[in-house]
Amino acid sequence: RQFDNTVFPLVSAIDTDALAPIRRESHSLDSADTPVGMPSAVALSLDGSRLYAVNAASDDISVINLATGIGVGHIVVGENPRDIALSPDGRHLYSLNAISGDVSVVDLGSSRVIATLSLAKDPRPGEVHLGERLFRTSRPETVARDHWIACASCHWDAGFDGQTWLGTEGGPRNTTLLRGIAGTAPLHWSADRENVQAFQATFTELMGGKGLSPLELDALAAFLNSLPPLPSPLRQPGGSLPKEASKGAGVFRRAGCAACHNPTDGLFTDRTLHDVGTGAPFHNSPTGTGKVSEALGAAFDTPSLRELWLTAPYLHDGRAATLRDVLTTHNPRGSHGDTGGLSENDLTALETFLRSLPLTNVELKSLFGK
Repeated sequence: RQFDNTVFPLVSAIDTDALAPIRRESHSLDSADTPVGMPSAVALSLDGSRLYAVNAASDDISVINLATGIGVGHIVVGENPRDIALSPDGRHLYSLNAISGDVSVVDLGSSRVIATLSLAKDPRPGEVHLGERLFRTSRPETVARDHWIACASCHWDAGFDGQTWLGTEGGPRNTTLLRGIAGTAPLHWSADRENVQAFQATFTELMGGKGLSPLELDALAAFLNSLPPLPSPLRQPGGSLPKEASKGAGVFRRAGCAACHNPTDGLFTDRTLHDVGTGAPFHNSPTGTGKVSEALGAAFDTPSLRELWLTAPYLHDGRAATLRDVLTTHNPRGSHGDTGGLSENDLTALETFLRSLPLTNVELKSLFGK
């Protein structure tokens, strides 16, 4: 897993009638233009001959001749452009830049930015703003080589990509959620990162960058530690827990889940390594090369249970497609709760509870007396 073969900037064409990709009309921007990061939106010229793709991580616009598939322009705009629009007369492009909080006005005749329109000032502390910039960008050489990859390439909006990677931890790893990591250190499945600042090696090795300064690493930590987990859509109107989830909290206690997924502080982790029987050689390697050993051992850091409604697949190698798989199929030793004697109704209630997390302080006190 290297910086230039982990993710690729691709613009796909979709047949909207068949709801299927038209593969012959896709455009690999790193080949057509130059290495760019995370294309986020596109626009077409009025005559349909040119494609304008705005790239969120590398802060630029790729201009592609659709007849030849070759890049005919490259324009650097503001920080983290997430959307693009063409003027009615086809002479200007406008990129909406989320981190710099402005709009770049591009003159297509000269292929340059002719104006920058300020929209808003970030009310957050400057350290947090800088941290978000560092998280989302691939442009500075300190972050990544060739503008190729950003933290957000795998952790989109501090979430995850649902992929299992063969990376630097010695075995297959399911991408982890970054929202809500405050207070949950150590980090990584193998607990080999004591805090966010310890991810310097990710920039210098995986991403090919020259590395962040201590102040920049602190800023990145400030941003990530400021992010709360998202509330569950399973909540009732008004935000209350479903009745089935309240019942599931009792099953959670009865099955012994709280022994490792401690609900005391609402984090649902004991921040400790445990061998739960899933560290055996991976039986279905993503690369097709057979079994892969766990170089850092068979024990894994207890993950928080918040946002489980969003973060399938589960377990360190993504082998569990559903929560039911975690509780039954991949739980032969009862290490993920003593679920062997649970009824179908109990398992459903437990799943509903888990998919309803996180809890409010009032709910924690009501359900767990904390």
